Amino acid sequence: MKNIVLIKIGAEKLFQNGKLVHDQVELFDTIQKLHSKNKVIIVASGAINFGSTDLPTRPDDYSLSALSSIGQPQLIKYYEDNLKDNGIRVAQCLITHSNLQLPKFMENIQNVIHELLECDYIPIVNSNDTVSEKELNGGDNHQLSLKLIEFLGIEKAIVYLSKSLLHHKSVYQKVLDKTEFIEF
Repeated sequence: MKNIVLIKIGAEKLFQNGKLVHDQVELFDTIQKLHSKNKVIIVASGAINFGSTDLPTRPDDYSLSALSSIGQPQLIKYYEDNLKDNGIRVAQCLITHSNLQLPKFMENIQNVIHELLECDYIPIVNSNDTVSEKELNGGDNHQLSLKLIEFLGIEKAIVYLSKSLLHHKSVYQKVLDKTEFIEF
């Protein structure tokens, strides 16, 4: 199998001032280039942001779990729409931190992700906020990324971090030798 590269893309990369940033050519060019030479996994945040757009009532009327449920399909569609022209297919993988504590779940996650990679899909991994409200704290997908890097044996990670969230670098302390941070 080719090398596996994990890309962590936070909501702050996709949204600015509550609005979706449509011009992400550089981001998707980077994903396409990496995918042409490697197997790629994306850990994507932003479901709550997607779920907060175009609601019939104010976002405050919804729980974060409900907003995540509303936005999750939109998040996947966003990646699908931006990668399909390059012949890249995506698949959704929702995981909770508790899934990564149980050997059987870890084995299943590992097997499914490897199968998707072998079939040339990019797994889009996100915390399953619908079933685990505990996950809704900032940085949960950074912790998820770290666990995936460790247990999948990922050779390289690229983490997009806004200047206001540079404190999340500390999550990757154990894997700094494998991690490249792109600040914006």
